[in-house]
Amino acid sequence: MKLRSAIRQSVQPPPANSSPSSVELHPSPSSSSPSLPQSSSPRNDHPVALVTPASFVLTCAQVSHLRRAALTYAHSDATQSLKDALQTITGHHLALQAQDETAVALSLWVRLPPRLQRVASRSVLGKQALIGENKQLVRMWGNRGTLQLSKRGDWPAISAAVRERVRSTLQNRVRKHGAEAMQFLSDAETHFGRRLNDGSGFNSADVENFVSQIIPRTVSGHRDICCSVKHSVPLLVTVDGRGERITIGDNRRPTIVPRRHGKWDNVSELNGLVRCASRYFDVYGPATEQDFRYWMGVKAGISKCAVKACLESGEIRVVETDNGEMMLHRRRFAEIEQLQSMSSRVQRRVWLLGRFDALLLAHKDKSWLVDEHERRSVWSFHSDVSPTVLLDGWIRGTWRRDGPKLIRVVLFEGLWGCFVDEDALSEICNTGKQMLSQFWEVDGRVVVEVGGREVMSAEQEVRTTGDDELDRGRRSKRARRG
Repeated sequence: MKLRSAIRQSVQPPPANSSPSSVELHPSPSSSSPSLPQSSSPRNDHPVALVTPASFVLTCAQVSHLRRAALTYAHSDATQSLKDALQTITGHHLALQAQDETAVALSLWVRLPPRLQRVASRSVLGKQALIGENKQLVRMWGNRGTLQLSKRGDWPAISAAVRERVRSTLQNRVRKHGAEAMQFLSDAETHFGRRLNDGSGFNSADVENFVSQIIPRTVSGHRDICCSVKHSVPLLVTVDGRGERITIGDNRRPTIVPRRHGKWDNVSELNGLVRCASRYFDVYGPATEQDFRYWMGVKAGISKCAVKACLESGEIRVVETDNGEMMLHRRRFAEIEQLQSMSSRVQRRVWLLGRFDALLLAHKDKSWLVDEHERRSVWSFHSDVSPTVLLDGWIRGTWRRDGPKLIRVVLFEGLWGCFVDEDALSEICNTGKQMLSQFWEVDGRVVVEVGGREVMSAEQEVRTTGDDELDRGRRSKRARRG
């Protein structure tokens, strides 16, 4: 209720001399909220739209359309090099989950235009985005205390937004072992902080050796304390910009070195979170404050303050949807007009998204993507997120790589003939084969299963089968077409 009240107070009424049937979507000329930086997004050049109140009521399909637009954001510039496109995609999304190198490389590959996908294999993307050759990108701990790929210029704002939360979480894990454990953590942070100040770096082996020296084996809970301290040190000395994480050598061992490129922008926690909120609702909107809080991994109080600041500045605005009030960046209201007039381009039908894809992590409420009874097929109890098949805006199945040359797609049961037609199956197979040949650089095969039965592979048409369920689905589809 407090958020709804803040939202209503922040939306200014139209001027007295304006038509009562329209609301001008310009930012308020005066605001006491934290400063909002100008984004480098091409959307800055879009005219600010005049939208009638009716156009604020977005259907679930329109909300999904707006959220999925980020998948093709980098497709509009036909002259971009691969290096520039990677910076565009990463900068637009602000932060891409990067705990798993292959997963984040696949997230980038999926969002590249087709002409660049052909030259962007897993190994090429690893070199250009993940191991430090691209000086504009950095792979650091950010949202929810996990590794994220972001543009170097965005790192200070992300760090400021999550720094206190990360520190508090790490210290609480160690504090439960007692005051002596906290002293061990402080000594380790001081030691490795000095190493960064002296211009030298360190790796996990260095941390393990130092921790084993300062923590006696006779200490109660020795193993757990060592594990907690070793895990915490790299995050504590990098979350404030003193050091950065790179991978070097043939064994790709992660190393923490002094921050190498770019000027560090010292911003407050609230200002950093305001910057992140403005970008979030531009990329992932329409969304709610709870969605933003979930994505960032911060507490409710400061998240609400940041969102309120964006509302009061006019950077984001409230839109009505079939599922209630949400928020969207003001630059994107022109897209709402296109949706209302049906002039927006038809989106691609099939996407094979990898583990921890940004689209799967951006919103707390998953009901816009998948039916509730299928949710656990994608988001497990162990915080894992499976690779998914996105068909016409809905998750219709999962996929996995069975060996180096085979992708196995498992569609949810009951979809044949209702949501999945033969054209969709062909597109799924073609998308999978393209991923094998271009991303993994192998000639392979794609198999599609429904209800435990193989219904198509990339090398053959839909199988003729006497299975009653499949036949009923085909007859049902023909009847609807008729």
